[in-house]
Amino acid sequence: MSTISLFNRNSLTIISKKANKMKKVLLLALPLMASIVSCSDDDGPSAPVYEVITFESCEFAEGKTNNVSGSTGEYKELDATFAWKDYYTMVGGDVVSSLAMISEAGTPTATSVALPEGTEHAGADGSDKFLVLLNDNYVKDFLPEFSFAPGMERQIVSLQIMNSTAMYQYMKYGYYSYAPMAAGDYCDATITGYDAQGNETAAVTVTLADFRDGKEFIMEQWTEIDLTALGAVNKVAFALTWPDSWSKPSPKNYSVCIDNVKFLKVEE
Repeated sequence: MSTISLFNRNSLTIISKKANKMKKVLLLALPLMASIVSCSDDDGPSAPVYEVITFESCEFAEGKTNNVSGSTGEYKELDATFAWKDYYTMVGGDVVSSLAMISEAGTPTATSVALPEGTEHAGADGSDKFLVLLNDNYVKDFLPEFSFAPGMERQIVSLQIMNSTAMYQYMKYGYYSYAPMAAGDYCDATITGYDAQGNETAAVTVTLADFRDGKEFIMEQWTEIDLTALGAVNKVAFALTWPDSWSKPSPKNYSVCIDNVKFLKVEE
């Protein structure tokens, strides 16, 4: 009996010593394991954070549906500047608006989006406001473009685009003696980025209307456009083009609507 008792005590002592050694190994390994877990968390890609220009904070004078007041003005949001000029009722540049209208005849409203009149929340995604970019031959110093402060560049991601009331009317219904679009006609919007030195970064083309190859397409809803190809930009410019076969009024004048301009958030 005493032999068995002695054997059991020795066995317990041996086991106890082994357990202590295992504890020491575990205690030494824990910091390394924590370091591995920590590195794993830090090395993983973080989700991008975006900032969006929505135009919702732009204030209008009482009773107005846009921010045109006086002869010149500007609106700023997230370091971007949107400037306009009113030259004897001819407006050029960037106008923030909330007006929706589709006209089939007569002179269309310059600063509205081509959605049914009375549409509430006419901006993209049911928002109230949006931007109308206007090129007017008589207002040459205010162009359909926006920019950041000198030297600043922002990584542009996307925006939403839609036909203006005027362009939609010319495309679909014509204007007095000017015929609407016919087979072979089209209208493209080219969006071009420029870096802080004024060099073109890239350009993206969006089709606003297409009557080629049997199509009869006119953009009639807000559409998101991927602009990541433009890269880091200081300025973004807009130009509309169409073939000579489509004879629209004031051939050098055009307009287009945009909203929800998205950029990567600048890390502070």
